[in-house]
Amino acid sequence: MKNANSIVAEIKRKALKTLAIEADISVQKNFDAHGRPPWTPRKRISKKQRKTNILVISGHMRLISATVDEAGGRVILRANPLARAYSAIQHFGGTINMPARNLKFRKVTAGRNKGRTVFAGGRHSRISKEVTSKPYTITIPPRPWMTVPASDYGRILSSIRMAVKI
Repeated sequence: MKNANSIVAEIKRKALKTLAIEADISVQKNFDAHGRPPWTPRKRISKKQRKTNILVISGHMRLISATVDEAGGRVILRANPLARAYSAIQHFGGTINMPARNLKFRKVTAGRNKGRTVFAGGRHSRISKEVTSKPYTITIPPRPWMTVPASDYGRILSSIRMAVKI
C-alpha cells in the first residue's frame, strides 16, 4: 500500500506532465487563430509571406519544448533555439536600430533585364554605383504567442482531473 507522500508525488507528476502537454496545445492554437487576442498585422508583406500566418514563415517558432521541473513544481516552455531571438522580439515587441550601411549596385548586361540597375553582392566585380543608406528603426508591436489564455483554463483543468482521476 502506498503512503500519502508517494500518492501526492504521483498526482503532482501526472498533473505537471498533463499541464506541459496542454500548454503546448494552447500555444499551437495561438498560431492557428493568428493570436489570442489577435496579433497586429504586418505592415509590409512579401510575396512569400502573403499566404502564411502572421508569425509563421519558416515554422521554427511553432516548435516549442515543454519541460517538466518536478523539483520546482513547474512547467517550462522554451522556444526553438533556431528562433529564440526572433521569437523574443515578436512576443515582447521592441525596436531594432538599423545603422547606416553601404549598398552596392551593378548594371545588368544581358538578358531580359539588360540595362537595369540591381543590388550587387559584396564581392561582385562590376559595381557601377555605391550608396550609403540612412540609419533607420523598425518598431515591432508585441504579439504574445507563448501564452495560455484564460479561455483554455477549463479544458486544462478537466484534462488534469482525468489524468489524476480526481
